[in-house]
Amino acid sequence: MTIEEFYDDFKQDLLADSGEDFVLNAFIEKMCEVVSEQGGMPDADLVGYKFTQRGIAVDAFARDSERSRYILVIADFRNAAEIATLTNTDIEKYFKRLDRFVEACGKSDFVNALEESDPVFPLAKFISENRSITNFDFILISDAKISNRVREITPAE
Repeated sequence: MTIEEFYDDFKQDLLADSGEDFVLNAFIEKMCEVVSEQGGMPDADLVGYKFTQRGIAVDAFARDSERSRYILVIADFRNAAEIATLTNTDIEKYFKRLDRFVEACGKSDFVNALEESDPVFPLAKFISENRSITNFDFILISDAKISNRVREITPAE
């Protein structure tokens, strides 16, 4: 099976499992399950938060008590007819959105502006109240194939 055939089958499975309106959520849920099954994180909670004007986003999170860390997940879901390519620029952009989310949680006006019913509120409030947390892992899930030019992904400081 080629990568293109796998991509088409994967998209069809997502659509069949979710319906057209919820395919992004199905993608995030499915990919979080895959990462969890591979031992990369415990079961994740979906939050689907985006503040586009400020370049802030987080799609899911998990708490890994054994390693004393939080895992934040962001999705690059293009749902394109042809498989797209994920570049270094794309990767940096998505990780910056997670960085900005963590930074924003350190500001009470950001957290206070969130609705308590918003799925991201408990995460934002926890980060806000526990500024001593410094162990965050960022995971980017994507339906694009990684560019051949991507040699390494360097973590932010």
